[in-house]
Amino acid sequence: LDRELDRSFRLVADETKRARLVYRCSAAGDARDDAPAQAPEQPTPEQAQNSPAEGAHLATPPGDGLTRALREAYAEALVIYRMLKRRRDQARVLNNMGIVFAELGEVEEALAHYKSSLKIDQELGDRASVPLKLGNIGQTYNDLGDTRRGERYLTKALKLAEQNEDDRSATDVVVSLGQTHMQNGDTERALGLFERGLELASANRD
Repeated sequence: LDRELDRSFRLVADETKRARLVYRCSAAGDARDDAPAQAPEQPTPEQAQNSPAEGAHLATPPGDGLTRALREAYAEALVIYRMLKRRRDQARVLNNMGIVFAELGEVEEALAHYKSSLKIDQELGDRASVPLKLGNIGQTYNDLGDTRRGERYLTKALKLAEQNEDDRSATDVVVSLGQTHMQNGDTERALGLFERGLELASANRD
């Protein structure tokens, strides 16, 4: 748990620090090619590596106090990115805010944030990010007990992940689909998906 808390603190510190830096550069009218405010919508590999990460549901939920701090910090970053019209950053923060709302038990808010994030990705043509968002939406519908709709979103996520040859996303989605079928009482199909998930995970480590 301590490791997860530390990761959460660093994640938010990176996001708020980045948002404030972007704002300062924009306010100063910095037109340098490497100025954060002038960064292109499509990130370079170096920018992608140095950007705060998007994620799925946290494996180890932080305590309510930290989770609420995360929500406030992300909300601050989102205001800045919207003001500067940095839509890719908005999509990332909206997704991570969805995770925070889910951990607070505010599932409808989580769903709304995931869908907003997905909409931006689709408008930007960011196919690499779409499977993650579809997967988060599908898992959230499962949490709401709507496994039929959850399965539909997760199936779309898996199809896109396979088209993108994104084995990591495919692994997460396959496991979520297994959980969906387990909720529906289809144990045999669920176990088959869990086995497939293990195979994908093992291949990713090689």
